[in-house]
Amino acid sequence: PFATGWGIAASGSSMSDYLRMDNTFAWQSPKIDGWQVMAQYSLDVLGTEAERNVDNTRYLSGGVTYMKNGLNVLAFAGWRMTPTVEGKGYKDGQTYGLALNKQFDGFKPYLAAQYARNSLSVGKKPLSVFKAVEAKHPNTKGINGIAIITGTDISCFSGTFKAAVQYFHGKNEGAENKDKLKRLIFSIGQEYPLSKRTVLYAGTNWGKSEAKAHGHKEITRALELFSGIKHSF
Repeated sequence: PFATGWGIAASGSSMSDYLRMDNTFAWQSPKIDGWQVMAQYSLDVLGTEAERNVDNTRYLSGGVTYMKNGLNVLAFAGWRMTPTVEGKGYKDGQTYGLALNKQFDGFKPYLAAQYARNSLSVGKKPLSVFKAVEAKHPNTKGINGIAIITGTDISCFSGTFKAAVQYFHGKNEGAENKDKLKRLIFSIGQEYPLSKRTVLYAGTNWGKSEAKAHGHKEITRALELFSGIKHSF
């Protein structure tokens, strides 16, 4: 319901490989009876421009969507090809996901899930950002985990009430003790249209991150309150 914004309500707070990519080709097929296929490839995600192409971090992803009669379904997969430079580097990362929502009369439920292998990081501040250990040898393992997001939009007070819950559970496979990682986020918000192009919004988020190894826990909690106005040109 909160897409990629609204603070830690954003789906990037629990899902992996939310990257800004350089040097990228992207393609979308025409829509045929609600179906559409898409793909993209980055020759050099970080713009490091290494002399050899294999020393650049590359990214290949693809997906298929179905949008018809208020139903929106997306299945996707991504492959991050991470280089090894001077004997150090990480194993290639993969992400696989499914997302769907359905517009009913007065409300729209959402559900999304992602499985990721060898992620370099998960999450965003002010909660703890889970990071893979520093690479000291080739093919260092990253973070493996599952993320689930569910929520809804509800027509309310001439506007839209939003609510969502996010959960992430994983392990830092590259760490000697394979740290167990958890994250839980609750979000609510309200949009109120002043006109067709201007909307007031407000909301609150509460989140908790937990890293556990050898019986020791590191816990971070965050509370966000926010409001604003959005105008579309």
